[in-house]
Amino acid sequence: MKTPARYKNLLILVILLIGLAACAPRSNDGIDIYFLPESKFTEIEPNYQPGNLGFFWLTWNRSGWIQHANILISSTVPQKMRNHLLREELTQSLGLMNDSPRFPHSIFYGGQSNDTTYLPIDRQLLAMLYQDDIRPKMTLSDTAAIFDGKFSEEEKRYFSEVALVTEYGQSRPEIRKWHSTEIPIRLHGSPTDADLTELGKIIADINDILNGPTLNLLPAP
Repeated sequence: MKTPARYKNLLILVILLIGLAACAPRSNDGIDIYFLPESKFTEIEPNYQPGNLGFFWLTWNRSGWIQHANILISSTVPQKMRNHLLREELTQSLGLMNDSPRFPHSIFYGGQSNDTTYLPIDRQLLAMLYQDDIRPKMTLSDTAAIFDGKFSEEEKRYFSEVALVTEYGQSRPEIRKWHSTEIPIRLHGSPTDADLTELGKIIADINDILNGPTLNLLPAP
C-alpha cells in the first residue's frame, strides 16, 4: 500500500526537525570546577590523565558547540600554582585547548609555568576565537580566509596551534567554542578565599575580552 503524499511530506518534516534539533546549539550546561586532591580526580572525571595538577574535559554537540566542561584543580598545591591552574584550565575550556611551546609566559605554554596573567597575544587569541564569523568545525583554511589581512602572521600561526583542536581524537583539527549565551560556573570541593578572589579576576578578564558568551559564577548552594 502506498503512503499518501501528505504523510510522506509530514514524515520528511519530522526528520528534518529532529536533525536540526540535534545540531542546533542548546542552552549551556556550563562549567563545573572541582577543588580536590589529585588522587580523587578520576572519581569526578574518568577521562583524567594522571600527572596533571589541573585538568579539563569538554563535551560538545554534533555541530561542535561546547556544551559542558569539567575542570579539576588540585587542592594540595601552593596557592600561586592554583591561581595559575585556574586561569589556564578555565581559559582552555573555552575552546583554546592545545598547549604550545612558542611563548614561555603565555597561559597556553606547555612547559612548567606559574604565570597568572594573560599576555597580549593570549587576549588576542580569545578575541579571535569568539568573532561572530568563526564557527565550530572550521578548519585551518576556513579561519585563514577570515583572518587574512586582519591579524599578523604570528597571531594566525599561534591561533592555529592553540585553537584548532587535535585533542579528543579528532580526525582533523577543527574549531570548538561555546555558543553566544551565558555560561554558568559551579564550584565544588573546598576552594579557598584566595581561589575565589582569583577566579573573580579571571572571569572579569575573560568577560572583558569575549564577544558573545558571559561567564557567570553561581552562588554556592
